[in-house]
Amino acid sequence: MKAAALSLASGVAAEQPWTALGLAGNLNGNVPLVAEAVESWLSLGGRAFDTALMYYNDEGLRQGIQQSGVRESEVFVTTKIPPERMGFQEALLALNETRRNVFRSNRPLDCVLIHWPGRAWPKRTTDPPCVVARGSLAGDWSRCRQETWAALREAKAAGLVRQIGVSNYEVPHLEELPDVPDVLQMEFHPWWNRVDLLQWCLKRKVQPVAYSSLGGASSDWLDVPSLVQLASGQGCTVAQLLLNWAVSQGVSVIPSARSRKHMAENLRCCERPLPAEVLDFVSQVGSLQQRTIEPDPRFVFVPGVPVASFGGPVPPSHAHLNLFGGIEQFHAGSLRKQCWGTWKKPYPCCSPEFGPEGLSSCWDSDMDFAECCLPAAYLKIEVPDMGLFSADEDLDFLVVGAGSAGSIAASRLARKGFKVLLLESGGEGLASSRGQSHPNPSAADQLQSWFVHTVEWSLGEVLRTTQLLHGRGLGGSSAVNGRIYTRTALPFEGQLVAEAYADVEADLRLSLEAEAELSAWQKDLARGLAAANVPFCENASMGTRPAVGPVQRITGCRHGGPLSAYHCAMGAMGLQAGNVKLLQHAHVDRLLVAGGTALGVEVGKVTFRSRFGVVLSAGAVQTPSILVRSGIGNRADLQRLGIGLKVESPHVGFNLQDHPYLPFRISTRVSCDHTEKGLYAFYSNVSNIAQSRKQRMFELQLIPHCRGELPTSKLELKGYLILLKGKTSGRVVVRSGDPRDPPGILQDPFAGEGADAWQLLEGLRDVYRLLKFYWRPAGPSGPLLLEPAFDSLMENGFGGQYCAQHLGLWQHPMGSARIGPVLDANLRVRGVKNLYVADASALPDWALAGHPDAGIRAVGSLAARFAAEEVSSSRRGTEKMCTMRFARFMHGIGSASSCVVSVDPTFCCYHSD
Repeated sequence: MKAAALSLASGVAAEQPWTALGLAGNLNGNVPLVAEAVESWLSLGGRAFDTALMYYNDEGLRQGIQQSGVRESEVFVTTKIPPERMGFQEALLALNETRRNVFRSNRPLDCVLIHWPGRAWPKRTTDPPCVVARGSLAGDWSRCRQETWAALREAKAAGLVRQIGVSNYEVPHLEELPDVPDVLQMEFHPWWNRVDLLQWCLKRKVQPVAYSSLGGASSDWLDVPSLVQLASGQGCTVAQLLLNWAVSQGVSVIPSARSRKHMAENLRCCERPLPAEVLDFVSQVGSLQQRTIEPDPRFVFVPGVPVASFGGPVPPSHAHLNLFGGIEQFHAGSLRKQCWGTWKKPYPCCSPEFGPEGLSSCWDSDMDFAECCLPAAYLKIEVPDMGLFSADEDLDFLVVGAGSAGSIAASRLARKGFKVLLLESGGEGLASSRGQSHPNPSAADQLQSWFVHTVEWSLGEVLRTTQLLHGRGLGGSSAVNGRIYTRTALPFEGQLVAEAYADVEADLRLSLEAEAELSAWQKDLARGLAAANVPFCENASMGTRPAVGPVQRITGCRHGGPLSAYHCAMGAMGLQAGNVKLLQHAHVDRLLVAGGTALGVEVGKVTFRSRFGVVLSAGAVQTPSILVRSGIGNRADLQRLGIGLKVESPHVGFNLQDHPYLPFRISTRVSCDHTEKGLYAFYSNVSNIAQSRKQRMFELQLIPHCRGELPTSKLELKGYLILLKGKTSGRVVVRSGDPRDPPGILQDPFAGEGADAWQLLEGLRDVYRLLKFYWRPAGPSGPLLLEPAFDSLMENGFGGQYCAQHLGLWQHPMGSARIGPVLDANLRVRGVKNLYVADASALPDWALAGHPDAGIRAVGSLAARFAAEEVSSSRRGTEKMCTMRFARFMHGIGSASSCVVSVDPTFCCYHSD
């Protein structure tokens, strides 16, 4: 072990000392206390200090050195550049500023570090130009790191500083540097044993420096019984034991202390080496790895480097409010985190339960709900210019959206003899060229076929960013779905639902996924599920009772054509095809509403009017957006947007739900022949299926594929557990009255107590138990290999971590204009005549399975039926009224007292008046 004293060259401290006095903690900014501590440390023989610009201790340090009588040349000072002073010019100014503040002479600083790789915590409230200039990419601090490091290198070359280094850098940050630093400062102790960083330093001859060696003022480490007993046997204190443990590994320490007694103990920590067995015992004491300080620098990302590569002894679950603390797909949030104080969190600040403005007490006076709560909108929606398009044609109905429900609604209204204009925001979409394709909105040839919305999930102080996608173009999302056709319960009278499904199925060719005999592995698994009270069913798609088995798929349209809801519906039109006209690239701005009646829609500068109504089928994100832009929504929302209130409907955009899911993988030793089919199960709870109450709460999908080449390939199953009945709801938030602005999405399955995430985790554990105890695959013996491992998933820490890392959305947004609060039982918008909604926004989550396309198509059929019946009812009433008026008119001129009107009732009434 090196000596604890300073190594001097020409009377100036040249090497990083082993023990320094840390000036962080409760000394921050208190000049007299800092000066007193500095003077005491120097009088005891200490010569090194660790400070930082963000501690505001330069003046106290200067006074303490001056009062001690120790020459400045004997003192070693380490300081650090904070995130708000990063950048080339900014760092040089900060470095020279601290030199002038600390030393009377023009001597160089001994060591200057970059304090953090970027701003990752709410205490810091400003950002430097090098990150502000990046606009929407403000979370990317790579340019700041590069510029600041260049400034430190120049300062070292100019003799302004002797050593340069970094603090709180992870390996990806370190490898981003063009050369090796002199020093790396990091949190390091038995409870956060960064062996990875230590080895990185020792291999490159970088001096590691540990902070938080004693855990801080609130730590109970110094009272751990085993350490107290061990230290007593070695004739030292627990503090000396912990400091010696670090120094014995070549790590410098910088413990804070205010009393002379503790300072003296720290200085004498390493007067003699400790036995190897003692050091090994200390290494094992921190069985639960946890940081003592936030933020976690692993959430300051490096472009092009997966966050999961940032390493550490364990995933940083400590960094969040609950155990859902994974690092995959997480970052340190955005500038909106300035909106609330350190004790406030995005939830409940932005929670829909507090209304359209969230919890208004959260925001500062210069911030608002939209700035603080909505994810950034990176791309405007492309809205083509309609030009001089003529909209003079006489139309009965307008249908907005050519997706699963809109295509059905338009075709059914046309079959009933109505003239329909179908307005689609996109173009041909993916259906006409592919029939079936995997969604990839980043692909150049698919970009215009998708609405892409950013979604952020709040996990304590950290945000996870994902996307919500839905199709744009003919067939909507149905053009790329898995073609699984699952009848589900719908919130209508049973006979109506049965007739709607029969109507939809008349357009489709359906077949069971496994018409032939089940594979051996499917039979084995079905027996296991049966033991858990999930019975086998030859078609698990139909009905609402728990079942396991194959499902139906749509194999084609009965009348041919590309495989999408649009082409299947329109292919059956026959002679009625002339009753439907399609207008593509028609992104609806707003509805025309007057006197509480929907009269038409506006698309750019073009107005389309209809005689009998408008059917909104734009999807669970776009439909509530159109309603709000039309003045139909929550009063406070409309006031924020400056849109006049036409109809107050407080729940428009609220109750947004999706199906969260967890993936897993099963590897077997069963031979695979590349012809395997999938297996699906619907159930409420494996351990107590009897309480399902006929409502499916989970869907389990097991999709087989073969691992390896024939003839030695083995069966592997991709598993997906989908939560079909959740408790968490979000909302669609319109950003402005401009239809080109994509709406904001608030959707967080981890909100509150994370009930949905917990339910999924417990459900997956149930599935694992079933697989372990009930499934005995035929064929070669050997255990199933589960990923993640069985024992790991049963541990709360790992289970929560896995949930946080891998939980996803099944891309089934629904419920944002629900039957009940927004719509009546006939899918009409409450308070507005002649306005219907036919898409997933009308349905609560329990109404849709993990494959909702069939249910959404049925809603389109029902909307057409309800709208047609309303017209028929209105006509009958009008005809009766006209007959009576015409009879009175004829009686008045001495003719017959009654007559039968055979002309158009509108014509009759007009002329009889």
